[in-house]
This record gives sequence, C-alpha cells and structure tokens, in this order.
Amino acid sequence: MAKRRRGARSAPSRHRPHQPFEALVAVALDAIPEPFAAALDEIAIVITDEPSPEQRAENQIEVDETLYAVKDVGIPVLWFWPNVDAGSDGTSKGIRVFREKEEPENFHLFRNMFPEDFLRLLCGASAIVGNSSVAIRECSYLGVPAVNIGTRQMGRERGHNVIDVAHDREEIADAVATHIKRGKPKRDLLYGDGKAGARIADCLAQAALTIEKRLTY
Repeated sequence: MAKRRRGARSAPSRHRPHQPFEALVAVALDAIPEPFAAALDEIAIVITDEPSPEQRAENQIEVDETLYAVKDVGIPVLWFWPNVDAGSDGTSKGIRVFREKEEPENFHLFRNMFPEDFLRLLCGASAIVGNSSVAIRECSYLGVPAVNIGTRQMGRERGHNVIDVAHDREEIADAVATHIKRGKPKRDLLYGDGKAGARIADCLAQAALTIEKRLTY
C-alpha cells in the first residue's frame, strides 16, 4: 500500500455536483459559526505557488524564495502542493527539501480540498501568496489580499487586492507585511458580480435569431 507523504493532506474523493462560484461562496460563509468567523482574521497565509513550464530549471530556486519568505511570518502557512504542469518536479522537490531541512512547525501541506472548504480558508486568510489565477480573479471578488509572484499571471487585469512582486524573498515578505498591516480590501467586481449568466440569457431571449451564414475569413 502506498504511503502518503508526511504532512500532505487531501480531502475525501467522493463526487460532488457542480455549483456556481457564488453559490459556493454562500455555502462557505454560511457554514462558519459567527464566533469562529470573527477569529479567522489573520489566521493564516494560503500558498498556491505553481510551476512555470517555460522556466523549468528555475522552479526549485523560485519556490525556495517563497518558502523562506513566509517561514518566519509567525502565523500558520497553509501550502498547497503544485499542479502537474511541466516543471512541477522542481517545485515539489524544493518543498520536500525545505520541509526535511527546516521542519517548520507553522507549515501545513495540502494536496487538494473541496471548493467550499478552500473558500473558507481564503475568506479567513491574511493573504494568498503565489502565482495562481485564484489570487487575481476569485480573490478580487472575495476581497482577499493577494501577493502575486512572477510573470505567470502577466496580462491579466488586477483588482486593488493584488501586490505584484518578483521571485525575491524580501519583496515577498514585505508585500505580506504590507497586506497584514492594511487589512482586508473591499470586494472588487472587476471580474463580474455573479449575474453575467442572467444578463446573457436576457440578451439571447431578445435577440433576433437568423440562420444566415456569414464567413469572416
């Protein structure tokens, strides 16, 4: 029987039906008891640092910068293992080497998690750190402070929750400290307010439909 890596946690693998993002947010927030919800402020930093396929040789070096930037922050660090993009072996190796060498007591490693549970963590976190699109899109809607590292999300519009930094431990640590000092930003509807589907359906319902074919090439 294969053994699970020490410190890596995963959610049960039972199937769950698809739910719209806004419904997941409502479920996540409603499920947090009020006294506990108040205590979630500055509970942790969530890390989603993914490999960059075009920079495979640098992935282990880059993840080291993030690991050591948040090592001494003084609050729990909830780190999610990388996806399986090309270059993930370097990122995973960097995490394993750091874990065995430093034995950080405030680090908690996860492989995966149910969406509503992940949203609970985001809503209660001091910041999300890494290069995942969740920091740019979902976290702007949720009002979660985000430290975006590197160029993986280059070209995407930013909400006012994002601080962009290079793969440099001092820049990362300074950005985290800035977010903790500022507190939570207001929700930013840059990527929508959750009502796009209804608006699109309304437009389609009123549009004059035609079967005339038109070539555009």
